[in-house]
Amino acid sequence: MKKNIQVNDDVLVKYLLAEASPDERAAVQAWVGKEENARYFEHLRLIWEESRQLAPRVMISEDAAWQRLRNRVQGVQPAPLQATRVVPLHKIYRIAAAVIGLLVVSSAAWWIMGSQPRQIALRSDNSTLRDTLPDGTVITLNKNSEARYKPAFSGSTREITLEGEAFFEVAQDAQKPFIIHSGDVAVRILGTSLNVKTTRHATEVIVETGRVEVTKETHRVELAAHEMATVTASESVPVKTSNTDQLYRYYSDHSFVCDNTPLYKLVDALNDAYNVNIHIANPELRNLPLTTTFQAAPLDTVLKIVGESFNIKVTKQGKEIVLE
Repeated sequence: MKKNIQVNDDVLVKYLLAEASPDERAAVQAWVGKEENARYFEHLRLIWEESRQLAPRVMISEDAAWQRLRNRVQGVQPAPLQATRVVPLHKIYRIAAAVIGLLVVSSAAWWIMGSQPRQIALRSDNSTLRDTLPDGTVITLNKNSEARYKPAFSGSTREITLEGEAFFEVAQDAQKPFIIHSGDVAVRILGTSLNVKTTRHATEVIVETGRVEVTKETHRVELAAHEMATVTASESVPVKTSNTDQLYRYYSDHSFVCDNTPLYKLVDALNDAYNVNIHIANPELRNLPLTTTFQAAPLDTVLKIVGESFNIKVTKQGKEIVLE
């Protein structure tokens, strides 16, 4: 008779070390059938493999390493790892610290284990990522961005932390506000679609539909459709302005919508979307207004239309495309 195995961190580690019983192996394989569990398991597996490769010449107990990780997460002072010295002692300490540091920092960043609530992380690397959150909200991450949230949005609010840029189509729930944390700026939403972009210098919030509230410290502004707020890193007061185009959606719907949009903004979007380096050589061209829509058009087509519209010369100089 098969035992009813509860899959936890200890069982997962035994599985990774090929020490799990047949019942435990079957339980883990069934458990990872769920997408959320599969993400956690794959992240844990990658961390474990990387940690073992960091110190191929140091004999470190895997059980001790795992126990040290659990102790660190739970706030217990860990005991030193036992290692056999086959290289100079100071190198062993440095490698061992790197192993444990990688395990602790990486695991804590992806899932907060132990008694604290876990978090799910969505990451995009060199391409955009579209996903549906537990409440039905659709999120599109621009390249090199990350979003973190608790499973099932437990609690009285739906809160998510964003690094980079994302477009949100928020599911309506008046009893459970949706809150985006981006840097030191909070955006509170009941149900709307909006774009949030954070850089080292500023956070930009553009509302497409509905209403949102943007807060930094004690200052807040309310935004309606076709309005935006910009909060710089050095200022605490959000600046509210109108927004006249949808160019910000280029990465989520693969279209470049320009409505009296300055040329330099289109160039910035093209550089990001096509991974190119377009340079406006003549400063007088930067603010030329453009009103058109490019729907999933090849870059050469976009540049040809821009060149003909403004009588601009487009040339390729090495890895750079120059507009003059």
